[in-house]
Amino acid sequence: MERETDRLRAFGELSISNEVADKLKRITAATIDRKLKHQKEVLHLLWSKGGPKPGSMLKHKIAVRLTDWDTAKVGYIEADLVFHCGASTLGSHVCTVSATEISSGWWEGEPILGKSQDQCFRALKEIRKRCPFVWKGLDADNGQEFINEMLYKYCAREKLEFTRSRPHHKNDNAYIEEKNWTHVRKVLVLPFGEELGMTLRKS
Repeated sequence: MERETDRLRAFGELSISNEVADKLKRITAATIDRKLKHQKEVLHLLWSKGGPKPGSMLKHKIAVRLTDWDTAKVGYIEADLVFHCGASTLGSHVCTVSATEISSGWWEGEPILGKSQDQCFRALKEIRKRCPFVWKGLDADNGQEFINEMLYKYCAREKLEFTRSRPHHKNDNAYIEEKNWTHVRKVLVLPFGEELGMTLRKS
């Protein structure tokens, strides 16, 4: 927290007094959670009274798939988005759209700036062009960069089976999570602990 506070102040992202900065450097994660408990409860109440969250109606149209892939068939893809933002998610930073084919283990990655639905969609189409096999299905996590009308309609138009994982269940995406580590994070972690996105391709 100390390093991040100094970094944000140096970039002008955080305008606070030295006294407040000292308190931020000493605060623990448990104290932060306790201080924000009321705000979280208020936000939860607002969501529950304001109707469904954005994208929640679309999620009901997309089937949940666990790890029970038929590995005898080539063409089923797991996709995820890997952030390269260091310790802070503020501002724009590079991300890697990461995709792996379940049966063969083939992996493709495409860098994008930010995490917009349009950028993600374009990256997936570029990845699909490079793959030496026909796509049969696409399984993604629950982020809005994947769960959106643009990708949903594309999969329907292209006759791709579009599925998603359960929220907060990383084991549902075990294949792509493994590739995220071996093919992205392990390769791109810099000596000072931050990551840099770039185009990579491995099989």
